[in-house]
Amino acid sequence: MGLLRITTCAVFPLLAATAGAHDHGPHSTDANLKKNEGRLIIGHHLLVQPTLERFQSPLKASSAENLWSDYGAARVELDVQGLKSLATRTRNSGRPVLVERFPLGAEETADLRLKDVRVFDETTRFTVMKEGRDGSPIETPLPAPDVTILGGTIDGEPNSRVLIAHGEFGTMGYIQTPDRMFMISSGDFKDQRDTLVYDFNRIPQEALEMKPFDCAFDHEDAPPAQAGGGFLAGGQSTGCRTIRKAIDTDEELLANRFGGNTTACNGYIAVLVAAGT
Repeated sequence: MGLLRITTCAVFPLLAATAGAHDHGPHSTDANLKKNEGRLIIGHHLLVQPTLERFQSPLKASSAENLWSDYGAARVELDVQGLKSLATRTRNSGRPVLVERFPLGAEETADLRLKDVRVFDETTRFTVMKEGRDGSPIETPLPAPDVTILGGTIDGEPNSRVLIAHGEFGTMGYIQTPDRMFMISSGDFKDQRDTLVYDFNRIPQEALEMKPFDCAFDHEDAPPAQAGGGFLAGGQSTGCRTIRKAIDTDEELLANRFGGNTTACNGYIAVLVAAGT
């Protein structure tokens, strides 16, 4: 399966574009200068960011028993429609929103500046390869996954990074500062567990069911690239350069991680692309 035509200039700035200082109201100062017998009034108008719309966090602590409270983890519930509404609002306005009191585990909260993150558009193609009658692979088109992704920063901490995503794969994301990392996870897709928000360094590593990571590359026989035979992606006539990019996964990811669910798998891939920008 693949994700095609990812517009890099539309994706990469999103996480950084929401960073900024605290919001302030309009402000102006006057400086009075005297020269000889005359009086000159100079008005200075400071450029400030407009006040952001404020919303309550769509992710809230659950009233159910929390078996992870000793480690500062929060068992949370997600208002899916609330998250989608925030994404739609920022996409339509082109501006971030301020999400108040987002849980950082069981003991802390933070206000987040968030904006909708889009990693594919109407030109993106999703496909899966299936075996035809003669045994040859057949490319079968798939609908785009229903995935909601918000990215941004902690309000007042421009060096932080935030990513929150939800789809058929579950709920996942992170809140990262220079010295801390909070994880958001509903666990493995096939387990259907409750969503937790926790400080990664406070949870015992043996309690985390981390899947072993295996990175490999299949070498194929191909002629060597010719020197000078490449080209620059994108044209000079457009304001930004784009590339056509395909992401190809293996059967193990689709079958083992997602039980053959192509919607969940493609949504997860979209989140990986967003998290890597």
